[in-house]
Amino acid sequence: MPNTQSRVGIAGTVYHQNPKQNPNSFPLQGSMFLNTEEEVYSRNPPNPVGKKWQTLELGWIPKCSMLCIRNLEKAKGSSLQLGTVSGDAFSPLPLVIPPGMVTVLYPTSALALHCLNGEARYTLFAVPE
Repeated sequence: MPNTQSRVGIAGTVYHQNPKQNPNSFPLQGSMFLNTEEEVYSRNPPNPVGKKWQTLELGWIPKCSMLCIRNLEKAKGSSLQLGTVSGDAFSPLPLVIPPGMVTVLYPTSALALHCLNGEARYTLFAVPE
């Protein structure tokens, strides 16, 4: 029977390579069905985020099942930090996205981010539930 439900998947490999040893890798793979046919929200915000916290805007998606954030910067001090949002207050999470790296999250509440030093450009990919 054909699949009649939308789904999202992830596929890739994380690896570590020591110059004196063979690389060690960890496969990233999985998929899950979604409760909607809604389009994903994919954006490159026009302005970089600075040291001030900004709530992540997810467009038309009230609640997402998967959120991918890529730090587009290359400078060493341009890490992004994620935090939670409660009213007008932001609480930092012990989670950063280093320059040039991506993170995949499965959020259960609103998130915010800021740059630890200076400003950083980023891109978002939000999948509805």
